[in-house]
Amino acid sequence: MIRVRSARETDRNAILELISAMGGHDDVATHAEPLTVLKRALADPSTRVLVAESDSEVVGVTQVQARDVVVNDAREAWLGMLSISPAWQRRGVGRLLIDAARAEALQMGCETLVLESSDWRDGAHAFYRALGFSEKAPARRFIARLRD
Repeated sequence: MIRVRSARETDRNAILELISAMGGHDDVATHAEPLTVLKRALADPSTRVLVAESDSEVVGVTQVQARDVVVNDAREAWLGMLSISPAWQRRGVGRLLIDAARAEALQMGCETLVLESSDWRDGAHAFYRALGFSEKAPARRFIARLRD
């Protein structure tokens, strides 16, 4: 049986493994203290970090954050990550985590759930479409480092 619960600091290593398994975020594991922000995220009332577990093994993780978007005049929930252990993919874990993220977003007063997904993640895109997500007008993500 798979259950979804709020993440704890003790889940840090499992979450790091899931992020590494997701691919495209290899730099996270190279930090001297990876996932130091997890503690802050767990304490932030506008953020939920959720894990899926089976027999006390963490097999998936997602993060949802409520934010006010002035240009849309709305409160939206941003899905910051979704990662499922390769051994547990296509077994309903992703759907459970998305459903839990939707429920948390509604509790935080959000009207929509939005996410970004790398161009090369075709399987993830099909999964999101199957769950009722639609693509918004094409956009690109730009990042400016504020500190070296």
